[in-house]
Amino acid sequence: MRTLTLSSVILSAIAFAGCSMTNVAIPEPVDTSAGMSSSLSSEVIVLSPAPDSIVKSPLTVSGQARGNWFFEANIPVSLEDEDGTVIVQVGAMAESEWMTPDFVPFSGVLVFTTDKARGFLVVRKDNPSGLPENDAEYKVPVRFQ
Repeated sequence: MRTLTLSSVILSAIAFAGCSMTNVAIPEPVDTSAGMSSSLSSEVIVLSPAPDSIVKSPLTVSGQARGNWFFEANIPVSLEDEDGTVIVQVGAMAESEWMTPDFVPFSGVLVFTTDKARGFLVVRKDNPSGLPENDAEYKVPVRFQ
């Protein structure tokens, strides 16, 4: 009798776990033809500049990122040329409470000079641990004026 009850409990737990798995959301694929980071589109939203827009200095950057991308209300934002050379990097600031799993608005101003034609705006996950498994970045292609 005890074995039958234990078996019933285990089977019920397995059935419940199986039912719970059917509600897992699968993210929609994202078009990456413009060079944007697809797997991180649910982590970062860049509102300005738009992909492939022409940018000039000073460049005001705005967007939203999940709270775990910030450290001490700061999120690293940079401009890189096509070769990955950093042109300028600043710490954009959270504009609301950043210790949350939700999206947090941020903004920053990048002052730069470059003779390159194309590059990327890069939003990086602030990673004070230095552990590579905590690194992440989101790139938006831009054209320099």
